[in-house]
Amino acid sequence: MSRNTTLGTPYLLLLSYTGLCPYINLNKLVRLIILIIMRIYRNISEPKRQTTDYDVLWNGEDQGLITSWETGRDKAKSDPGLAARAKNGELVMLGWKGGVDKPLKTKNKYGGLLYVAMWQGLRGENLDIDLESEIRMTCTRTGVPITYTSNVKLLCASEESDD
Repeated sequence: MSRNTTLGTPYLLLLSYTGLCPYINLNKLVRLIILIIMRIYRNISEPKRQTTDYDVLWNGEDQGLITSWETGRDKAKSDPGLAARAKNGELVMLGWKGGVDKPLKTKNKYGGLLYVAMWQGLRGENLDIDLESEIRMTCTRTGVPITYTSNVKLLCASEESDD
């Protein structure tokens, strides 16, 4: 794992817990670590990971977000037109729930955080997602607002109303 990938730092907790790091207030540290673990960050300058291990790619602490982001980076190279539309604020159709290709009647459309990760990669941005927050974006082409969430119930309910 790269130093620029934020997935939490449990070793600091261990040092503080064992008293090897006495200047850190344990209560503040626990809150900080919880916040760090909820945020997935990877700098755009980081090279693509070389692993092919499915568990690492999709079942790790990042829940597949880094893999999705890397896929978006690859897609930007293979389809620069799509990348340009995403850079213009369009929520283009990708392999995950969250893109729109036409205006919708529904006022509450939901998408997944894997879409946001791929979209950030497609745009050439750093991966930066808080797993506990919802992200609200509006497509510049269709005007459709979308809320991106990790809440599976909302995603499933939205799937039924999109049909």
